[in-house]
Amino acid sequence: MNNLTEELPLHELQGIVLHGYGHLYEARFVLLSIRPGRAKDARRFLASLKLTTAATAARKAAEPGPFVNVAFTHRGLEALGLDSALLDNFPRDFVEGPTTEARARLLGDQGESRPSEWLWGAPAKAPVHAVLLAYAHRDIDSVCDDVLRDAADAGFEQVERLETIRLPRRQEHFGFRDGIAQPTIGAVPGNAVAAGEILLGHKNAFGEPAHVPGAPKSAFALNGTYAVLRQLEQDVRGFWSFCRAQGSSDGDAVRFASQMVGRWPSGAPLVKHAPADGDPRTDAASNDNDFEYAMADAKGLRCPFGAHIRRSNPRDWGTASSAKECRTVVSRHRIIRRGRAYGSPLCPDAEPLSYLKALDAPDPRPNRGLHFLCFNANIEQQFEFVQRQWCNNPKFAGLVNGVDPLIGDHRRLAGEEPAFSIQRELTAERVKMPARFVRTRGAAYLFMPTVRAVASLAES
Repeated sequence: MNNLTEELPLHELQGIVLHGYGHLYEARFVLLSIRPGRAKDARRFLASLKLTTAATAARKAAEPGPFVNVAFTHRGLEALGLDSALLDNFPRDFVEGPTTEARARLLGDQGESRPSEWLWGAPAKAPVHAVLLAYAHRDIDSVCDDVLRDAADAGFEQVERLETIRLPRRQEHFGFRDGIAQPTIGAVPGNAVAAGEILLGHKNAFGEPAHVPGAPKSAFALNGTYAVLRQLEQDVRGFWSFCRAQGSSDGDAVRFASQMVGRWPSGAPLVKHAPADGDPRTDAASNDNDFEYAMADAKGLRCPFGAHIRRSNPRDWGTASSAKECRTVVSRHRIIRRGRAYGSPLCPDAEPLSYLKALDAPDPRPNRGLHFLCFNANIEQQFEFVQRQWCNNPKFAGLVNGVDPLIGDHRRLAGEEPAFSIQRELTAERVKMPARFVRTRGAAYLFMPTVRAVASLAES
């Protein structure tokens, strides 16, 4: 543990912020609403929850679980009856949530991803006031049922229970190893973020304390963080069908898919392993995050400019006039991700060739994807900035109508067909993109207070 995390109030922070709970195989994200007139009962119930702290989570294998954490929408904090002086001091992005027309447009939530089409979190759906995050080695639904019985007695109603699964080798449904570039708070040189980029009241990358709503009169938000929860449905068959159409062999399909991602399925980065995938039997290649772009691949000949990992984390390239300035700019927009996959995998072994073979058979259970969950201290300048300026910006890095090939909204722009560009020595090959591969099925902006702050609700 580094000096910075030692200085954090680990016995107060909710554990999921600093730790991913990867050792707990099962998880459920339970969306709750509070019945009118039950605010006092709801606060007492929440204060009684045995929430998992960062100190407990750090012990991992020594702690059998279950682990439980909780977060709230702004409407949820209102429903709990918190003081207006605190509620009115939260930033506009959190207050409005992700469903406003302007925000949905900037996030790429258009067409079939527009909020009115969502399964939950839509304006016309039941309101989401709180999200209970539950993790266990086994019997997770029994864990949730036990908690929800008490929650129902306290005035809570279940809006939705989001189920999750674990895929082999930390892969997501498209078959690529995920979470490799996950930043930590001040721990890993070159891949660390200032505490104030995640936790309120601490210094951020600008050297300024992240705003604490309600301070100095209220300490409720101190050391808290904002969370973004999004249900992202993945069209796995569509993705691999498109990749197979881009070449004459299975190898061509895997290479093209990897160019869109920026890594091989094993996780090996194209910047360092461009000719072929790294050896999947070695963690050295599959966990390789020790690379930059400015010197190693300034022309995008190894990892295309529009590749997903290059857009979502440009590192030392493309955002300023020098590599050093780029690193500074990027450090101000990082997020910590804690999502989990859901739905039946198209290919349980998650091998690239298995996906290509599966295209010739019907898919009986196509509803699968990612319950995306991230933490940041400023939703607008971190999560939304990455979505808006890097992933959904059609002019990113001088591209022509080239949004993120994985999560982007592939629509015509001023008559231009959406395309993915593969850089060559003299020019770029532009491949026309089909309909989007990922669509939004629900979303919420949340605030996660400290364990102490949740316990204080009984005193309100």
